[in-house]
Amino acid sequence: MYGRIKFLGNPWPDGHPLKDFRLGVLLHESRGDIPAKATLDLRFRSEDYCYPATSDVELSNVQDKEAPKWESINSWLSYGAAYATSIASHEDMVIANTKSGFDIECLNDFTRVIDPIPDTITDDDTKLEIPAFHSHILSWDDMADHHMTIKRNPKSGLYDVYWKGKCDRSEIGNYRFQHEFEIEVSDVPFSGYAGHKLSWQEQARVSLEERDMELRSLLKSLVVNPGKMQFKTGHFPGRDQLFPD
Repeated sequence: MYGRIKFLGNPWPDGHPLKDFRLGVLLHESRGDIPAKATLDLRFRSEDYCYPATSDVELSNVQDKEAPKWESINSWLSYGAAYATSIASHEDMVIANTKSGFDIECLNDFTRVIDPIPDTITDDDTKLEIPAFHSHILSWDDMADHHMTIKRNPKSGLYDVYWKGKCDRSEIGNYRFQHEFEIEVSDVPFSGYAGHKLSWQEQARVSLEERDMELRSLLKSLVVNPGKMQFKTGHFPGRDQLFPD
């Protein structure tokens, strides 16, 4: 995997390297009247911020104590790195249900807009109050208006992702986002399927064989031609994983 994230207008015009990037699918069992579904499981983390290769004069400019937080290198260094994780239940991330199963081939050329910002905002419009991604850029910054394209390299079987969006909401309840970001990442493997179900306490009461069987049953109901998958525990708290052989 190789990738970079750029925050337009910050002290790094060439962006920051990505430390990791996950492209997977999260499977959700039915709950009451809510049918079973599959959602995109996306997350990234940048490498830690470090001083850019620049002249002393330019460096003094970005270290200006009067500079806005976005333009100040010290502000970025104090927060370490950027990361974002998709929210498990967000409707914009749904890619399949039991009526229309997920087929991995759909990621060969996948385009979607997630959390678009409406042209006209009403007082009753609260959609962006629960965003599609939990993010950390400078402190805890919201993200929205994600334009995402995923393409599969037929030779390697790996994926290239281009993703741009907006971040740094000016204030809670205000739908103006002050800055933009861009992510370009190549040679990303498909990370497989994870089950969003059990807490640690519940896991302790269910055998590994039962958890494997339940996850494979959910996979069968939502995924077309899943291929051979290996079972793995402890992927994230409360999540078991099936990943490709």
